[in-house]
Amino acid sequence: VTLCAAHPHPAGCADGAVKIVDATASTEMLQIDASNCVVEGIHFDNNVATGTANDSTINVSDTTSTTGVVIRNCIIDMAGADGDLDGITLGDSTPTATQALIDGCDFRSPDQIGILVNAGSDKNIIQNCVFREGDSNTSTFMIDCGGDDCIIRNNVMHAGGTAGIGNGAAAST
Repeated sequence: VTLCAAHPHPAGCADGAVKIVDATASTEMLQIDASNCVVEGIHFDNNVATGTANDSTINVSDTTSTTGVVIRNCIIDMAGADGDLDGITLGDSTPTATQALIDGCDFRSPDQIGILVNAGSDKNIIQNCVFREGDSNTSTFMIDCGGDDCIIRNNVMHAGGTAGIGNGAAAST
């Protein structure tokens, strides 16, 4: 399954070709529970004022383990969102997300954790992403990885006083 914009944008572009906005409901904007899905070039604008703990804009392997999910060249914009909201979550201890690729994404004002990789979600790659801290940012980490054998490379983090990479997947609370 592939979900993509007609013309995917490069990371760091001002806006995506397709924009999905959530300003009212505290829930995942996209839940992926199937292997080998691709999400490309979508702008997720999640500015829910009151969030629910452990929610994320994109949740991979919420109810079913997955392998090979690709999220590429997306904008995850959480400016103004509640402090309980994560950008992308990979796995939930059980189920797990393995061999996922997050590539070229632009994270704007991640409110808790930009990318959360939970324990058991192994062999994932996070590369070529930009993390931008905003005015209302309460981030714990830009990336928090509790999985084994994950590769985190070539990312840019603009984090004023916020930790860049954590090792241990701090619980979303």
